[in-house]
Amino acid sequence: MIQIIKDNFNILILFSAPFLAFLWHLENNHLPMSDAVGYLESAYIISKNFLDGNLIEFFISIFNERSWRPVIFQLFIVPFLVITNGDLLNSVLLTHVLFVSLSVFFTYKIFLNFGDKYISSICASIICLSVDIFFGGDSFTLFAEISFIPFLLGTFYFLSDSKLFQNKRRSYLFTLFFTLTLLSRPVEGFLFLTTSLIFIIFYRHREYLSYNEILKGFTYPVFFAWILFLSRLVPNISSSVLKIDPPRSFEIFFIIFCVISFLLFCLLLFNFYRKRNTPFSKKNNIEKFFFSKSMFYSSLILWIWYTPRFGSLYGWVYETSIGNQFQHQKENSYEFIELLNRAFISHGIAIIYILLILFSFSVLYNLIKRKKIFKENFNNINVLILTSIPIPLILYFTTFQVTYRKIAPVITLVLISILINIILNYKIKKISNTFFISIFLIQILFVYKNIYGYGINDKWMNQVKDKNSEYILGSQFPIPINSLNDPHNSLVGFLSKEAKIKNLNNIALVLDDSAYPVEPYLAKFMCQIKSLKCSFSSPKKFQYGNIDYLNRNDALLIIHSYADSENIIHKDIDLAKRNIDENMKRSSPSELYSYYLQYLYLENNLSIHNINIVECYSFYKKYKACLLIKD
Repeated sequence: MIQIIKDNFNILILFSAPFLAFLWHLENNHLPMSDAVGYLESAYIISKNFLDGNLIEFFISIFNERSWRPVIFQLFIVPFLVITNGDLLNSVLLTHVLFVSLSVFFTYKIFLNFGDKYISSICASIICLSVDIFFGGDSFTLFAEISFIPFLLGTFYFLSDSKLFQNKRRSYLFTLFFTLTLLSRPVEGFLFLTTSLIFIIFYRHREYLSYNEILKGFTYPVFFAWILFLSRLVPNISSSVLKIDPPRSFEIFFIIFCVISFLLFCLLLFNFYRKRNTPFSKKNNIEKFFFSKSMFYSSLILWIWYTPRFGSLYGWVYETSIGNQFQHQKENSYEFIELLNRAFISHGIAIIYILLILFSFSVLYNLIKRKKIFKENFNNINVLILTSIPIPLILYFTTFQVTYRKIAPVITLVLISILINIILNYKIKKISNTFFISIFLIQILFVYKNIYGYGINDKWMNQVKDKNSEYILGSQFPIPINSLNDPHNSLVGFLSKEAKIKNLNNIALVLDDSAYPVEPYLAKFMCQIKSLKCSFSSPKKFQYGNIDYLNRNDALLIIHSYADSENIIHKDIDLAKRNIDENMKRSSPSELYSYYLQYLYLENNLSIHNINIVECYSFYKKYKACLLIKD
């Protein structure tokens, strides 16, 4: 028995990250918020069709039911909702554990190419006991990044095989994870994979792949992308692009189409030239390679999935990159050093610095000893990592997309590369292994403390988290919400009661983006579960005195933490007014409208919009929900 445990101790090490992820979610009593609600809502609708016995609707909804982000992530939640009979929290738990386990597996397999199974398992756990793997680099649960990172790691693992496309099974496994990466986060997938795929094909796989095979393989994705863009130039369909931000959105769309058309023309020309000038040989007839087939199947699947919602895909990318949804972030600009520091702090600055010091020591040792290990270190996985991160890094430092989850895959890949290069230095094995084990044990300690060490918590970003925990786990690693008093349940109960009494069909949730005490998207989803129609709109821009975007609603809901309307004091009104003025360039239009209606309520001036206060309800701590109806 002792020998069995000893032989399989690496497996116990590898189970540490999934097990701690399980404990974290077991302690958490709060549903996902923000972007994650869209995925959960879509998965809920699909699974409900199955649980209700509507099998035809179930199969149709698998393909059609998507949030405004037309990705595939919600489909991974569906089986767990079916298994748990619609239990939302347990389904979130199982989804996270699945992807943490997948990350552990591929990270371990990558390290296993450079070290023994014990040190590989420890290094894999160091990478996976992080906010990057547990939560996709975010402070909330169930973001699509939790699937993107393991799919990306799986793609890199298979691509690092120097003879990949000579093996049919491994080629199709690569196809699977390559496709899933682009289906889960298409833009990030494109940024990380395009350069690295091209480089590794010509750096390593060109040793056995012909130019004809390579050119044909790269022609397929360009061709299917061209068809996608061409389909939206048809007059009857193009409105899905034109309506986003006319005419700029269409102009950018057309420029991209022209670039893809030129690239496709060049590839077809090269293909034609190579076929004309490459003599037929027996060798080419006998040997079978699977690069072009892999790219064909992947491109075909991507085309089938994105074709019905390509307008939505383009709208999502446009709005969150340069469009109206993105404009309010422009004021949040940071210097290079500040952005770098924010990234380090978000991941866990102590872990990064320790590994960087150890890496520097390894490099210095090799220089002193004049070791020529460049070729050894320039292995396939390092090539893939080094060629994949420049574009995401440049965009992180030069655009306003500076949330940590945008840079989290880069941090993960860089740390994997650093650990590999340390492992390859056998001369410092004892020192490095000691550090690896110490880091691993410290991470376990702090993750456990994060789960059970802070008492009752009722919000994601708990300010009582100590600095030591922040140094190890990072500022983005959330503390589970273990409070049983959920304000969303109380609020939706209040709305349901009032909707029945006053016969309300559609209630607009005019709420800010703070996610405390109520998150708008989660409130909307919980209304849906209770068969109550609530809406949360995102207007193009904020205008004083103009609430036309709310006209289609029967009632409006606002939430505030100010005094009762009978006891309003001047400082409350001033604070409400300041919320508008100070956040005019920083906040989204929907958030500004929530401040605006709060201000009118406190000033007792809702009548300028013919709005009456129907009912106010103290639903959570000092917060009050007020239902407003137009006269």
